[in-house]
Amino acid sequence: MTHPGQPGSSVPGPSGPGRPGAAPRGAGRGRRIGGAVAAVAVAGGIAAVTLGGFGSPEVGDCVQQEGVDSVETVDCDSSEAQYRVVGTEADEVTEAEFSDTAYTPCTEFETAVRALWRAGDNGDGTVYCVEPV
Repeated sequence: MTHPGQPGSSVPGPSGPGRPGAAPRGAGRGRRIGGAVAAVAVAGGIAAVTLGGFGSPEVGDCVQQEGVDSVETVDCDSSEAQYRVVGTEADEVTEAEFSDTAYTPCTEFETAVRALWRAGDNGDGTVYCVEPV
């Protein structure tokens, strides 16, 4: 007799078929890339991404993500535009606060699908809430 999750069983175990004890896909919150941190967490259904290499876009500006950890402000009529800034969080937060899965940015912006964090000079950073173009 076989039991769920054992070899030969057609019933998947609690960790998925053939993966006893394996972490669920996407369980990692971030990874270090070339000296820059790209932390991805789902906070309230919004993908939160720590980025460097972009200026200070304003509400209504459009951005294009370049690689994993860089964003460029682009013309909203450009085919390169991926997201439009719909707002910013009122309070600046540290990278650690932003990366914490308990942090839920951009909840007041109904169309926001992603939160982008840009480091400031004192360790705190601005959280930009963006929607698809």
